[in-house]
Amino acid sequence: MIIYGADRSKLMEIEEFSRDGNTLRFRGKIMGAMPITAVVTPSQVRQMLKGIGIALLLFAASMIFRKDPENFGGPR
Repeated sequence: MIIYGADRSKLMEIEEFSRDGNTLRFRGKIMGAMPITAVVTPSQVRQMLKGIGIALLLFAASMIFRKDPENFGGPR
């Protein structure tokens, strides 16, 4: 999975998701070079859900059925 910046530059490439006890870990590279392992805790997920709201949460769930924008991602 690749996370892009607003300017369509590659910010992070996630190579692996895993569970470690009650946390979610993901491993990847930042800006194509620096390896990183990040951890998301249950309290961080609850905090994120409070800030998102139901409308944005439903939109995010619907994204699995949507096509990528034609002018986004991949080479320019």
